[in-house]
Amino acid sequence: MKDDASLKMFARVSETLEKNLVKWDGIIALREIYDEFMKNFVKLKKLSEKQIKRPATLLNEKNKLLNQLAEKVIPVANILEVYRTDHVKKNIRPVKITRNKLLNSKDPVVLKKCGYVLKKSRKLFNKANKNAQRINSKDGKTNILSYGLVGNMIHELEESYEKFKTESDYVGSIINQEKKITGKMKSLVSKNKKLLSKKLDKLMVLFESKDPEFHQLYNQSREAPTPETQKRPKTVGRPVKIQPQQARQRKTQSRRRKPTPKRKPAKP
Repeated sequence: MKDDASLKMFARVSETLEKNLVKWDGIIALREIYDEFMKNFVKLKKLSEKQIKRPATLLNEKNKLLNQLAEKVIPVANILEVYRTDHVKKNIRPVKITRNKLLNSKDPVVLKKCGYVLKKSRKLFNKANKNAQRINSKDGKTNILSYGLVGNMIHELEESYEKFKTESDYVGSIINQEKKITGKMKSLVSKNKKLLSKKLDKLMVLFESKDPEFHQLYNQSREAPTPETQKRPKTVGRPVKIQPQQARQRKTQSRRRKPTPKRKPAKP
């Protein structure tokens, strides 16, 4: 979650204030603000535990079923499309399904397209199957059985369609649950950040002169520790600042080569 850094910061603030409870507990306003802060923080931790970590296997299974559905629907869709061009008056919608488009479409689009192919092909198949001995339909043209559509193809398509739909609904319910939990967590994080920035931070200024050490600890708890600050060695005294002009002079001086001393002629 994106708010992991905020949760860690809340934990640091809580730990710092609990360890120094005696120093600030007497200020009623601080106590009320902190209680509200902790109430939100406890809810956040519970929601974080409930948060579902979506396993990769879950999406892999859905993608596997989608590939299987593509294998079953494309032959039937192609038959339906050719049949449509030969039977303009049948009022059949254009069915243009390719594997790439199907695999890159959202689940509702996949289910809508495949559902139409299944419904229309099954209807045409059942109608043609009522009189299997007659090759031609009433309008004198060949029925859909003559295009290679068999009952087993529709049965396998229906089975594959239902499996994908069930898995899609299951994955969708998990994603919706994740969204609800994430939404609640974001709301609580926002509330706690406002409590800190608009109230607690301002009241903690009271300890800037009264208890500088505690004030510094609180400020440190509000800032995320970085590797640079953790590894940086402590400096004694004020660091010496080098002006840009001095820096340039030092660079030019270091680049200058020292003249080599002239050799004296050898004595005879």
